Amino acid sequence: MRNTPMRKPLVAALLCLPLLAVAAPAAQAADSRPEAAPVSALQVPVRTVAWDLTSTNSNTLRARYSDFIRSLRNTGTMVGGSGSDAVWETSRGNEVIAVNATYTWQENGQDVRRTVTLYLTANNLYLRGFSTGNAGNVVQFSQVGEQEPFDLGHALGRNAIVLPYSGRYGGNHSLEHGDTQSRQLWITPNGVWGNMNALWEFARDGGDANAIRNHLVAAIALTSESARFRNIEGTVRQALGGGTSLTAQEAAEENDWGRGSRWIYQERNGSRPTPTDIGGATVTTYAQATHYIAMLRSDQR
Repeated sequence: MRNTPMRKPLVAALLCLPLLAVAAPAAQAADSRPEAAPVSALQVPVRTVAWDLTSTNSNTLRARYSDFIRSLRNTGTMVGGSGSDAVWETSRGNEVIAVNATYTWQENGQDVRRTVTLYLTANNLYLRGFSTGNAGNVVQFSQVGEQEPFDLGHALGRNAIVLPYSGRYGGNHSLEHGDTQSRQLWITPNGVWGNMNALWEFARDGGDANAIRNHLVAAIALTSESARFRNIEGTVRQALGGGTSLTAQEAAEENDWGRGSRWIYQERNGSRPTPTDIGGATVTTYAQATHYIAMLRSDQR
């Protein structure tokens, strides 16, 4: 979902090497039909993480989701704890994480495998955009009004279709409008497959950018927010066994990642910070804070 009072460019994960002296292709309008786009030189390093959604067995889906979130957190560094209590921090580098989500879809009466690639910046886990299987055009959020703008097409050296809204929560020209209730998503396996396919089809064919807003909100919750927040990961894993929704607490947490990360760093350093809120919960101890936050935003150290 971008995440500190929004996903500050969720746009959902989400990392500073010298840039290559190569001009990136120009961006296209969001309402145009994507054309085949040649890949040129990368401007930043890219790390690939796989998420296998092809099984219809709930136990397998859950286990693979746990593996995926662990791999996403491992793009950073573990800083404390172990097992279910482990805490990571995001990378301090300039890389992009490419999440290859593979799922099965019915096409002309046949089951076919499709892969949609979700791109996160590794230092903050903001979702920056997506494409069909790490190829062709990329679809990226508008940078208008962004405090931390990021040109995904330029970074990947590829043509970009620019959405008419940013990846932030709330505000003008943002991904969503309204309060956090719109982020109390109902999550099911069929819904997750539908979310991924809606993005895949938009990247391939174009269409109404407003029609994919909710799918992007879901993609952020399933990736960036679940990597950041341990309890959101648990809710999503449970939902893959049938269906459940994010709670009001979990939806509210998404705006408190930066503050919560800063509090945990201070507590680890022995500064004894005053109690703080994560979502609707007041935390006074390290154990309470890490009950919610599993991955720290490294620039809050």
